[in-house]
Amino acid sequence: MQKYLSDSNEINLRLPGPVPVPKEILDEQSKPLINHR
Repeated sequence: MQKYLSDSNEINLRLPGPVPVPKEILDEQSKPLINHR
């Protein structure tokens, strides 16, 4: 993968966002994670 550098030699990521996240998803993400090991 080629990295594009700006004049200041920092990585310049072209990411979309912000995007709306449904309340149901935010509620699920707020719950503690389950350790599977």
